[in-house]
Amino acid sequence: MITIFCVETGSGYGGSAQCLYELLAALNRKQFRPMVVAYGAGSAIEKIRRKGIPVRIFHGPTVRRFSSPFHLLFHWLRYELPRALKMVALIVRERVDVVHLNSSLYGTVAGLWAARLTHRPCVCHIRSIRAPTRFERLFGSWVDRLIVPTYYALDFYRPFW
Repeated sequence: MITIFCVETGSGYGGSAQCLYELLAALNRKQFRPMVVAYGAGSAIEKIRRKGIPVRIFHGPTVRRFSSPFHLLFHWLRYELPRALKMVALIVRERVDVVHLNSSLYGTVAGLWAARLTHRPCVCHIRSIRAPTRFERLFGSWVDRLIVPTYYALDFYRPFW
C-alpha cells in the first residue's frame, strides 16, 4: 500500500481543498493510504475527515508575498521551519511514500522542505496559471512531478521547469 502525505495550505474552504477532497474521494483505498496536513479546518477538510482520512491541522499564517527578503526569511524561520520539522516527524512515523503538495510551491514550502529532508518523492499540484516566483524557479527542481489542470498550463509552465 502506498502512503500519500497531502499538504493543503489554504483555509480548507476554497477550490484547492475541494479539489483535494474530490481527488481523495476517488482514490482506491485498497492501493493508497492518504493522510492530510491542512493549515485550516474548513468544510472541504471536514469532508475529507468524514471519509475516514486522517487530517492534522497545523494552524498559523500561510506564506504570502513579502516586501523584503528579510520578512520572508523571518516568516520561514518562525512558521515554516517548525511546520516542516513536524511534517518530517509524521512522514517518518507514518512511513510515507510520496508527498503531494496541493497548491503552488511558494505556499507549501514546509511540505517541500519535509519531502526533501526525508528523501521522499514530491508531487506539486499547481491549480492556477501565473508566472512562477523566483523561489518557485529556484526550488522547482526539488519537485519530482508537476500536475497542472490543462494543456495550456502545461505549455505555460514547461519553460520554467
